[in-house]
Amino acid sequence: MSLNTDRVYSSYYEAMEEKVKTRYLEKLDILGEGVSDPYTFDVVESRSLSDMPSIEYPDIYNYLINTPSPYTKEELKSYKSLMGYKYLLAGWVSNISVHKILSENCDKLVVLARVRHSQSVSAPPLIPWIAAENNGTILCAHCTCMAGLGEACSHISALLFAAEAHTKLAQETSCTSESCKWLPPSMQKVKFAPISDIDFCAPVTKRRKLMKPLQPIKLSSISRSSIVPVSSPCKDEMAM
Repeated sequence: MSLNTDRVYSSYYEAMEEKVKTRYLEKLDILGEGVSDPYTFDVVESRSLSDMPSIEYPDIYNYLINTPSPYTKEELKSYKSLMGYKYLLAGWVSNISVHKILSENCDKLVVLARVRHSQSVSAPPLIPWIAAENNGTILCAHCTCMAGLGEACSHISALLFAAEAHTKLAQETSCTSESCKWLPPSMQKVKFAPISDIDFCAPVTKRRKLMKPLQPIKLSSISRSSIVPVSSPCKDEMAM
């Protein structure tokens, strides 16, 4: 196996088995000649995500369902991974960072994040990354979980839905020009709380509420009793 001497490789790559390294190098070649391992990039919250690729739901579906597996050459058909948006709504996606591939005539981007385990929220978070073009076409992906070798795990899906949420909200409102305002708060620590204070709404309901546009307030709906009467100004006030 010949290595590109211009690349920087992570300790994660060095610990891989040879067969897995071969496929991983193929993905690095997709990023571009000489592009370093994404796991050598910083995984810190970007102050501005204006460079996020314009990923939409059809792009996610096409990648998770229709993309041929690099191992079997059959379609991935990873329908279960489409439920990865639950991780986003639960606040398990954090530290999203976008990295441009700096090369001539290249519009490729690498997006990394930290995603918590579904079975053990206290364990160190996993780190998925995706590579995509500016128009939202997903090129390849990887994750540090065991299923990440299949390139279509729930953690990769959660990151894709985070990118899709950014695209949708950026199209609907201008508030996304502010740093990370579009992003649902990430979960930092699990805290105990009374049952009465816990929101048991299904993720589907939460997502529907999140994407529901704000309705304008109708003046006819305001109760007359809530309107405070204003008295006419006195002569002294008029003279001021």
